[in-house]
Amino acid sequence: MLRILGRSWAVLLSLCVFCPGLHAAETSSPGRPIQFTLSAPGAKSVAVSGNFNGWSATTNPMQATGSDGTWSTTVSLQPGEYRFMYIINGKEWKTPPLADDFIDDGFGQNNGVLVVR
Repeated sequence: MLRILGRSWAVLLSLCVFCPGLHAAETSSPGRPIQFTLSAPGAKSVAVSGNFNGWSATTNPMQATGSDGTWSTTVSLQPGEYRFMYIINGKEWKTPPLADDFIDDGFGQNNGVLVVR
C-alpha cells in the first residue's frame, strides 16, 4: 500500500513540476485597477456586478464619495472584455451610462461592456 501511495505522490509531484500553467496561475499578477463610478443620489447602497465576480451583488460594494450622490470602487481586472451592471439598494439593476459599449442582457436591459487592455 505504501509503495502505491508513494508512486502516486511521485506522479502528482512530477505533474506539478512539469505543468508551468499550474504554477503560472498561482503567481499571476492581480490585474489592473479599474475604478467604477456611478451617480446615484439618494441610494443607500450601490455595488458593481459583472462576469468578473460571478454577477455577485455583494462582492464589490461601492462607497459614497461625497454628498452629491457619487459612488465609487476599484476592482483589479486582468486584460479582457467584461460585462457589468450596477445594483442600487440591493435590487435595482442599472445599466452603466459610461460603459465602453453595451450588449443586450436577455432580460430587457443592457449590460455595460468594459475592455481592459
